[in-house]
Amino acid sequence: MQTIIRLNIAKIISFLYVCIMDGAWNKSDKDPDYMEKRVHAKDAYYSDCWIYSTHTQKWYTPEEFMAGNERVSHYRGREDERQFKIMDPKAGLKDKLAKLKEIQNDIDEFSTRMMDYYEFKKKKK
Repeated sequence: MQTIIRLNIAKIISFLYVCIMDGAWNKSDKDPDYMEKRVHAKDAYYSDCWIYSTHTQKWYTPEEFMAGNERVSHYRGREDERQFKIMDPKAGLKDKLAKLKEIQNDIDEFSTRMMDYYEFKKKKK
């Protein structure tokens, strides 16, 4: 019974959310650039993904993307496809963790070199 209620509540919330988004997003229907932005946001929303900007290297939820300052031009066509990627945010987290590990390794290597240098310098005196 609780599972059915949760599923129904989830469906209701999803439906209301889409209605609210559609209502808010319809304000600029005459602006073709806005419509292109809306296409990216809706694709991300319905695929349960986020939007990654290769230009700014930032991640956006569909809502943040619509509210943000990212420019999507309907004249640029394929360039926008390369600039914005609809991706699972877990992939972004995995990538950021890999970068963090790489940075940690660089810090470890640098601090070891620094400590070795000053220990060697102390012994020389």
